[in-house]
Amino acid sequence: MAFLRPCLFPFIIIAFVIRTCFASSCQDILKSISPASNEKWIDSDSRECTKTKCRLGYVDCLGANGWPAPYGERQVAPKTEDMVLVFSDEFSSRWRNFGPGKDARWQALDLMYVNNDAAMFRKSAVSVRGGNAVITASKKESEGPYSAPWGDQLATAKYTSGMLQGWNKFCFTGGYLEARIKLPGDDQHGGFWPAVFTLGNLGRAGYLRSTEGVWPFSYDICDDNALNKQNWTDHKGQRINRCNSTQGRGAPEIDLLEVGVWESSKPELSTSFQVAPVLPQGLHWLDNTGGVYYPTYADPTLYSGPNGWAGVNSYMQNATLFRPRPGSRLADAMSATHKLNASHFNDFYVYGIDWAPRKYLRWYINDRLIYELNAIALKGGTNGANQTVGDRLIPVDPQYININLAMSDSFAPINPDIPLPSSMLIDYVRVYQARNEINVGCDTAEFPSQAYIDAHVSDYKISLNGFEDFVGDSRVMGPTMKAQLPIAIIVGVTVSLSVTLIAATVLGFCIWRRWKKTKAQAELEAKDPKAAAAAAERRRQEKEARWWEEEAMPGRRRWWVRLAVTLWRGAPAANTRHALATSQPIRVQVAPLPAPTQPAASTGYPASGGGGRGSVSTAVLG
Repeated sequence: MAFLRPCLFPFIIIAFVIRTCFASSCQDILKSISPASNEKWIDSDSRECTKTKCRLGYVDCLGANGWPAPYGERQVAPKTEDMVLVFSDEFSSRWRNFGPGKDARWQALDLMYVNNDAAMFRKSAVSVRGGNAVITASKKESEGPYSAPWGDQLATAKYTSGMLQGWNKFCFTGGYLEARIKLPGDDQHGGFWPAVFTLGNLGRAGYLRSTEGVWPFSYDICDDNALNKQNWTDHKGQRINRCNSTQGRGAPEIDLLEVGVWESSKPELSTSFQVAPVLPQGLHWLDNTGGVYYPTYADPTLYSGPNGWAGVNSYMQNATLFRPRPGSRLADAMSATHKLNASHFNDFYVYGIDWAPRKYLRWYINDRLIYELNAIALKGGTNGANQTVGDRLIPVDPQYININLAMSDSFAPINPDIPLPSSMLIDYVRVYQARNEINVGCDTAEFPSQAYIDAHVSDYKISLNGFEDFVGDSRVMGPTMKAQLPIAIIVGVTVSLSVTLIAATVLGFCIWRRWKKTKAQAELEAKDPKAAAAAAERRRQEKEARWWEEEAMPGRRRWWVRLAVTLWRGAPAANTRHALATSQPIRVQVAPLPAPTQPAASTGYPASGGGGRGSVSTAVLG
């Protein structure tokens, strides 16, 4: 079958061309389903165009792929649906520039974040390498802007890290968000706080003037909680509420992941929904039966369960039972925790969140359901002191995506031996939506935001000498950041073209010379046809002799002949390459030529190989 080898490469090339030119891309699939959608939000390198999920109620989905087994026998499999890709970033181009206004999907911030952070976010800490977005934390003192409620000011930090933010660029309402991530550091040392979360577009994460009275409200009731400060909270009311607007608006927060190491070899993942208004003391969402599920609570590696963080609104029940309630005086953190291990720091895992507005939030690891929070858990209530909060909502406002690597003693205390520098790697970020529920955009007809942002630009933008920031229009897609040719590539291409041009010139000159020589020879032969015929016969005999020589000893063939034979027959073994060669010289006899009618000297072409008429010429080969 050696003769088939040269044929394989052309077939591979043909198959690749057919696949590239004729296969439907994820952009084509979205456009065929929703012609009004902007398919450019999908990275052209994305190949996983659909995602299958069960999106029914919790009990109805039991037994689906990635779900726990049903409580009893099920006659038919749970109904699932194919969700279509509406956004992706595969981070395949290392020439990305995440500076202010430079990228359509992200901005790398220069910002001191708001959680008593020990690391300054700098855009220099964010890059793309090896097909991954890379956020690197280092022990490098840095200074940068802090967006305080009273104005911008300069701050310093012991460490430097980074944040990618998609605010007012790409937003989505409902769907499945997933990110494939390798966590920074290890499972031994605390201090890193990697996070992926979404926020309503009315609040810009880290910009406190924009989030005041907005984060993390998800409330659409006109009452005292919307209008006034309550004794159990630090909020002064909901900035855009049902009383002063057609609907309550806010910037609720969905935490796809937050990871910390509090004890060596015991890292934990927290998955949370942060929401306001805050419940009064004495009330707990866990008391709403059917509001939360922990399907991996008995898993020997995850042990999923309620977050044991005892926030300020924790309380004693019946004076005997302590009820920890995660959160602060600004937000209820409706959170679950899950045990991790060293593999999450050494390998990539896929973290996902399925968000159905007004219905539920579901968290996944590698397509396995680990936590559900639904609308039942957000039911309001009244405590024994007659303090009341109405029903909060599973988010309905458009959300944008944030990815950061923070460091703070207020989360997992920083171990003095923490390995630095260390990087968080993001292989991709993707968003899928149901085919009949495609809803993309930060400024939608139902939930507009651009006009509000334009009227309050100073709340959303840093204005500090030496630092650049950007507030764009979400209705206009920014630069798609196709790779710009660097100087090295431009020089390389120029040199390559020059070499090619020189080679083509030399080849053309050689062909022209050969043509001229052949033409002159033809004209000379035309003057003496008999002598020309004799010379042609001699050349034929010499060619035949050379062919026999090359057959006897393949090593003497011209290089291009050897290459063609090798491709066709396969490479011969080293000990058989010259198997036909003999140790004795090979003698080739050339038949005599008839004598010319005129002396050979008159034509310039010898009539024979040196012998007279009737002699035999002998060539010794080898």
